[in-house]
Amino acid sequence: MAKRERLKLGGRVSVHDSVQEMYEHIHRDGLTNVWDRFEPQEKIRCNFCLAGVSCQLCTNGPCRISDNVGAILGVCGIDRNAMAMRDMLLRNVMGTATYTHHAYEAFRTLKATAQGKTPFTITDKNKLYTFAGQVKVDTSGSPEQVAIRLADFLIGELYRDYDEPGTMVEVFAPEPRKKLWRELAIYPAGVMHEIKDATASCLTNVDGHFVSLEGCPGRRSGAGGQRH
Repeated sequence: MAKRERLKLGGRVSVHDSVQEMYEHIHRDGLTNVWDRFEPQEKIRCNFCLAGVSCQLCTNGPCRISDNVGAILGVCGIDRNAMAMRDMLLRNVMGTATYTHHAYEAFRTLKATAQGKTPFTITDKNKLYTFAGQVKVDTSGSPEQVAIRLADFLIGELYRDYDEPGTMVEVFAPEPRKKLWRELAIYPAGVMHEIKDATASCLTNVDGHFVSLEGCPGRRSGAGGQRH
């Protein structure tokens, strides 16, 4: 595929000049890069996944949907729509987990800095107080005291459950978007719960409906359109 794409692009790896310039520079320097690594992988890549929607999650697989042989469901009973949605959801979970890790480390670093445990200092005190005020964190006391309270609050927001809307969402999400989330009963909880429940929903025989996976975790409730 990489070679075919390069032929289409006249030997280039990208139509974007900046990307092409970067590639040529690192290629001349003999540095490993995604384009050069792709070509040898293409030589040994099997056609199973390329020939249709497939899933490799459980030991009964891999499964592939093929109308030619009447394989319209995977061994677990999942269809092509849910198979595709499950794969996309899992990829999004991995990305979300990565950004959650970054956020958690930033919050921990803020608290440790306020406690004098890092070489860093709090320089933008106005931003600190403004942000704390926006999310209803007590702004009395020294910047270090406010920073500790803010860090604890932000870490707590990661673990918000489905029973009470998160302050960060309530304060910063656009009102039309919040209204739509409530109508669809997919108002977000803390990201740790979203990651947990989305991952669990992708397990074989837990959730095989693409609409449910799309609005994952797909639990419905009454008041306020909250899931629980």
